[in-house]
Amino acid sequence: MRKLYQLNELVLLCRKLEERIHIAGENQVVEWIRQLAEIIIYGEQEEDARYFEIFIERQMLKHLVHEATRGESRRPRVESQVLQTLAILIQNVKSSHSLYLLLSSNHLNALIEGGETVFVRTNDET
Repeated sequence: MRKLYQLNELVLLCRKLEERIHIAGENQVVEWIRQLAEIIIYGEQEEDARYFEIFIERQMLKHLVHEATRGESRRPRVESQVLQTLAILIQNVKSSHSLYLLLSSNHLNALIEGGETVFVRTNDET
């Protein structure tokens, strides 16, 4: 029986995000980030640490946070998807080591510090 997600699919998705996150359309980036979360959670449910290891080794958290805090050229739907993805990952990782890796990096601090662009919305944006 074929696994729902293969590791090579995760690697290809990471490569897309690494190479094209800044130039791809907003809808495409949102979909890639959504798929990334889905694949990582699948790996957690299958208790296959290799999925999360690829996520960490490819520094995807860094890429996601950078995209969510890019300032003047911000993309609100991407910002929202990054926040949703991080919340989903934090809630669903089973391994305490994986949770430690998510929470111990300075990337979440950068996201919080960049909060004036990510968390604060004007009335026009709500």
